[in-house]
Amino acid sequence: MERTENTDQAILLQAKTLADIFATQEGRRPRLLLSNLNKADETNYEKHIATAYADIGFDVDLAPLFQNPKDIAKQAIENDVHAIHLHALTPKTTAMVSEITSSLLDYDREDILIVVDGNDLSETDNKTLNDYGVHILLQPNTSTQSAAISILKALTA
Repeated sequence: MERTENTDQAILLQAKTLADIFATQEGRRPRLLLSNLNKADETNYEKHIATAYADIGFDVDLAPLFQNPKDIAKQAIENDVHAIHLHALTPKTTAMVSEITSSLLDYDREDILIVVDGNDLSETDNKTLNDYGVHILLQPNTSTQSAAISILKALTA
């Protein structure tokens, strides 16, 4: 994800419009669980991402630090989120994604979208993540507004 976002007003407006349309169709705002799988990464940037999603119109839940994959899936199910955004993924943490998707399948909640972003992921990592059931792979320079548009389009497809 992009660290400093230049807010493109047209993209921001499109994201807000899609969030409003989703809310009208579903009867509630899109809800997202944001989790950082990289324990060494800073949490301030995670709060920045959460705020950006909220500004667009998402209800955002933050997963506690040091939460295991099954607990992330459990929190997502209990909070009835539409998507889980796994932030700051690294090659060392990709296996955790498989545990999250498996836990969601155990509860028949494969409808919850899995969104990941990471800076050091190879093509092999990306293929592995797709095999694990990741719905959206965000490139390192993706803005939160563009990520929101991708999520909302996937939710309404």
